[in-house]
Amino acid sequence: MQHGKYKKFIASIFSITTFFVLFFALPATATTLHVDNSFYGVNNVDVTFNGNDITTSAAELRVYFDGNSGSFLPAFCVDLSDPLSVGVDNHVKSLQSPESYNPANGLYTEWLMDSFSVQLGYKNSSIGLVSSYQGAGLQLAIWETFYDLYAPTPPGASTPYNLDYDDTFTSYAGTGIFSYDRNPVIGGVNDEVNKWYDFFIQELVDEIDAGSLFTSTGKYIVAELTYNNIDKQDLMTVNPVPEPSTIMLFGLGLLGIGAIGRKKTQLK
Repeated sequence: MQHGKYKKFIASIFSITTFFVLFFALPATATTLHVDNSFYGVNNVDVTFNGNDITTSAAELRVYFDGNSGSFLPAFCVDLSDPLSVGVDNHVKSLQSPESYNPANGLYTEWLMDSFSVQLGYKNSSIGLVSSYQGAGLQLAIWETFYDLYAPTPPGASTPYNLDYDDTFTSYAGTGIFSYDRNPVIGGVNDEVNKWYDFFIQELVDEIDAGSLFTSTGKYIVAELTYNNIDKQDLMTVNPVPEPSTIMLFGLGLLGIGAIGRKKTQLK
C-alpha cells in the first residue's frame, strides 16, 4: 500500500515538473528595453546616410530588458532613420531575428556581432586593446554591412560586395548608402577606429570568399522600439529568452518517459 502511494507521489511530482518545463518553453515577449548611458564607443563620428550628413556616436551599447538591470546585454544600432533613446525604458514593439528584419544582410551583421563583440569577449592585441575603439569600429562595420552589402552597385564602384573599406593594398568605395568620414589622424582616435573597422570588414569579406555558410545561431534578435509612441532606433542584441525548441523537446521527452512508465505499470 505504501509502495503504491510512493509511486503516485513520484508520478505527481513528475507531472508537475513536466508542466512547468513545457510552460516555460512557450515564447515569452519582452516589453521594455533600457539603453544604458555607458557604452564602448566614441562620440562625434561623421557619417553619411542616404545622402544626409550626420554626426553621431558609434558604439557597442549596454542594454537590459524589463527592468533587469543586473543583466546587461550588448547591442548595436541597425536603424539610422530614427534617434537613439537612452536612459529610459523604451517600449518593445516587436522582436524578430536579424534575418527576418533584413533578409538580405541580417545574417552577416549577426555574424559580425557574434564574432567580435567587446562584451562577448573578443580581443585582438595586434590591433589594440582600447575597447571603445573596437566598439565604435564594429558599430560602423555593422552599419556598412547592413546597408551596403550586396546593394545595387553604382557606376564606378570597385569594391568586393559593395563594401567601403581600406585593405592593405587598395581603397574600396562602397555604394554610398552608408559611409563615414574616416579623417585618419595618425595616432588619433579616428585612426584607431579605422583600423578596427577595416579589420572587421576584411574578416567578413574573407569569410564570404571562403564560401562560409552564414546560418543563424538563434541567439540574437532585433528589437523594434518606440518611446511615447515615437519610433526610436531599432537595436540588434542578445535574445533574453532561451530558445524554446530545446526546452520543448526536453519536456516532450519527460512526457514520453512518463507514458512508458504508466504503460509498464498497467501491464503488470
